[in-house]
Amino acid sequence: MRTLVTGTTGYIGSNLFEAIKGWKVPFFRKDNLLDFESFAPEVIYHCAAEIYKEEEMFDSNIVLTHNLLQFAERVDAKAFIYVGSSSEYGRKAHPISEQDRLEPITIYEATKGCGSLLALSSKVPVIVARPFSVFGKNEPLRRFIPLIYRAYKEKKILRVGPGVHDFIYIDDFVRGLTICADALLSGKTQKDIVNFGTGIQYSNIQVVRTFEEVVGERLNVEIVFDKRSYDSDCWVCNPCHAREQYGFRTTTDLRKGLELYIKYREEASSTNS
Repeated sequence: MRTLVTGTTGYIGSNLFEAIKGWKVPFFRKDNLLDFESFAPEVIYHCAAEIYKEEEMFDSNIVLTHNLLQFAERVDAKAFIYVGSSSEYGRKAHPISEQDRLEPITIYEATKGCGSLLALSSKVPVIVARPFSVFGKNEPLRRFIPLIYRAYKEKKILRVGPGVHDFIYIDDFVRGLTICADALLSGKTQKDIVNFGTGIQYSNIQVVRTFEEVVGERLNVEIVFDKRSYDSDCWVCNPCHAREQYGFRTTTDLRKGLELYIKYREEASSTNS
């Protein structure tokens, strides 16, 4: 299957690339789309996005998406999976479903939402896959669970603020992406939005306590009350559509995911030492 994956140097893209490495997947750069005209990928996974640098978000999250969709139309791609974000929905007081309105409050959320709308308006078969809080192998070190691990290993104070998340393990989400591709290729759907999460919400301190249970050690925790603009008192997926329409269920809960993440970090440390 001729497949193009964007963002293979990033978190989700690198894990997806590894999972489908038996397929024909060329190296992608955003300025070399013309190089892929003759390759004519049948499946395109668009994982690339700018998360942190606001000045680059318009080009990365909107312009690149538009260019890729035009490319997909030219090569008659059979499946385009756009990796969106649950944050496109903004803040809700209930489990978030695919029917919920997009109400972004940050530039990142708005540009990702624009990318979703561009994808859904295109002529190619598209699924917008919106994950909740993905964690696991290759996760950026600035994120919450890697910060917990660092505090544990370095015996540092861990500042834990308010905030809740629906944590989905990376392997589960990658499997969800391939299910989306299969659904498009089989003609089961031509356009859809699918949220990926567990349907279970954890507070930050609950995640820390679960981590402590896994390692059998108490961390040096300082509770703070600094609430960021994008924090919410409710951030949980309604997983019904993914389950009922695509048969998707997560297989790795938070505790098991933390065990796998710690094992991955320990093995990586051992290899590098």
